[in-house]
Amino acid sequence: MAQQLDLHRYREMLEKERQRMLRQIRTIDAGQDQELSESLSEISDYDDHPADVATETFEREKDRALRENARETLERVDAALRKMDTGTYGLCDICGQTIPAGRLDAVPYATLCVKCQADVEGP
Repeated sequence: MAQQLDLHRYREMLEKERQRMLRQIRTIDAGQDQELSESLSEISDYDDHPADVATETFEREKDRALRENARETLERVDAALRKMDTGTYGLCDICGQTIPAGRLDAVPYATLCVKCQADVEGP
């Protein structure tokens, strides 16, 4: 017997995750804008210690990676919401089997069942 998913609950989870990702992206962008304006206010980085420059570079790369991860998660959330609208939410994109509720509870934007996800990731 196929499981009955509480679509309303999953939609709420997805919407909350969507808002969280949007906030994270806005926060990162605001921080980068502030850092850029501070950097431009200095005439030259000639006096900067190389370790300071390295730290700033690391922070920018970290922010870029966090923003990219948030953007990818946002895309997955939006795709899950579209699947909900088309009636295919909770079905594995590869084998078509139902994704277990426990997996959707942990990752509501999951598109693959555990077996297919393991096959995709490989050994």
